[in-house]
Amino acid sequence: MSEEVKQLLRRAPIFAGLDERQIDALAGLVVRRKYKARETVLEKGDPALHIYIIASGRLKAITAGAMGRHATFSVMGAGEVFGEVALLDDQPRSATITALEKCELLTIGRAEFLHFLERSPSAAIALLRVLAGRLRRLSEKVEDGAKLEVVGRLAKQLLRLAERYGKKELDGVRIDLKLSQQELGDMVGATRESVNKQLRAWVEAGIIHKRSGNLVLCDPEALAAFGTAE
Repeated sequence: MSEEVKQLLRRAPIFAGLDERQIDALAGLVVRRKYKARETVLEKGDPALHIYIIASGRLKAITAGAMGRHATFSVMGAGEVFGEVALLDDQPRSATITALEKCELLTIGRAEFLHFLERSPSAAIALLRVLAGRLRRLSEKVEDGAKLEVVGRLAKQLLRLAERYGKKELDGVRIDLKLSQQELGDMVGATRESVNKQLRAWVEAGIIHKRSGNLVLCDPEALAAFGTAE
């Protein structure tokens, strides 16, 4: 197996603590797959046949929300793993995964990966940390939904995206991720119209502005104030 695949595996936090022998064994199980922007990787309800490691690109995880609306759970980037929950409990996929841009994924079959975990306790513990982190983020979103109005939820979401995908520029922090207003609405449980209205208000107030399809946060402190429940 190529050294490139081994390097890609080492970038994933779940595999960062593995020794060279374990990485070699894992790399031998990998199949590389490429996806186009907006292409669906897997659908909610699909059988759990593989675990996925993101080598490059970014994807979103969506599931059906209230009254048939979509609710985006998260945006994922290089080094992250997905598909592990259904893999572990042998249940159908709980979300649909779609590429936001061109992506390359490393896939490992279910039986092979479970056998690998049985022989690698450190990888199994790292996977538990990944699952615990996701549970914390989901709990925070539920709490935000109960305490914050749309403006607060949107402000906190923009700050989270800036923390993960932000690039410092002279006039603020640019979110290096192109998301439609509908996708932002799905993330915070709001309509596209509500998101559009709030973004316009923030642009007029000089808190954010738009550049080439990206949002630039000019005043993160003001956004943080909106994201604080009273």
